[in-house]
Amino acid sequence: MRARYILPLAAALLLAWPAQAMRPPVPPAPLAPPASELPESAVSDAWTLTCSGGHLGVCTVAARFLRLRAADRPTRVTLDTSPALAIDRVTVDGQPATLDPDGRLTLSPGSAPATIELTGVAEAGVEAREGWVMPAVQARHLACHVGRKAARFTFDVLPAAARTDTYDLGVQLETTGVLRGETFTGPGEPGQRRPERVELRRPAAPLHFGGPMVGLGATTGDDGRFTLRLGVEAGASSWALMSLAFDSDFHGRNVLAPQLEASTPTLVFVPMSFVAGVGLPVQLGEDSRVGARFNVGVHFLALGLVTSFDLWPGRAGDQADVTVMALFTL
Repeated sequence: MRARYILPLAAALLLAWPAQAMRPPVPPAPLAPPASELPESAVSDAWTLTCSGGHLGVCTVAARFLRLRAADRPTRVTLDTSPALAIDRVTVDGQPATLDPDGRLTLSPGSAPATIELTGVAEAGVEAREGWVMPAVQARHLACHVGRKAARFTFDVLPAAARTDTYDLGVQLETTGVLRGETFTGPGEPGQRRPERVELRRPAAPLHFGGPMVGLGATTGDDGRFTLRLGVEAGASSWALMSLAFDSDFHGRNVLAPQLEASTPTLVFVPMSFVAGVGLPVQLGEDSRVGARFNVGVHFLALGLVTSFDLWPGRAGDQADVTVMALFTL
């Protein structure tokens, strides 16, 4: 009955994965400087972006622009109204200024360049996408795995004019937490308005929590009995799995075992993987002892067939003995 619901759910998630993987990247919305009615009015643009790991892809912005203005009449300046930038506050020459509905400012006449400052929040465009290979812990726990994935986010900061001796563009990037970032000049011919690109990178978490594990099977041999395995799994990388398993045959054999496994890649279009691993089984109770475990198995997403070989040291001159378990796991 459980397979009746689990298999369709796994198939739906599997079909949805390629659509996510092949979805085209979201183009980063550029941050644009003020545009003035005066030709060649830009003197300099200075942008400071502060990006924190707690709000990945979202950065606070502090910008300072110098613009020439007419000496005998007011000058209109249009600020960035892009969805990428939500403006919180604007000042002109240190005094609060108000934008009209079209995002424009009116600069009073003057001979000195006007200093325009703004603060706000900008949202980056997402460049990173899932690939065709699923981490082992995610393949086994599609519905409940938890862990930070690697990602890359970008901003484009547009200059007001071509970079020349009379115009300067500066972009300063500050990151906190797990974020790392850099800035570089975008493509373009000399003399063109080549954007400054800001790239943020988030590394994957070193540990991903997977979820619970249940196994049903039996020990082999003349004294073979039904065996239940309960446990919890986590992933240390795309291929390494750590788990803590408890096995019981309900006849006095209770074993607790930390395990470490290595998995082959799980491809989206071939969602099968092979695993091999080792463990340290500890037999609980009065007859306690510590042995060595070797696991081999095959998994189709959450469903698996695992064979465990537990090697136990002999007692009082007896030979070592081996317990073999075959289990279906979920």
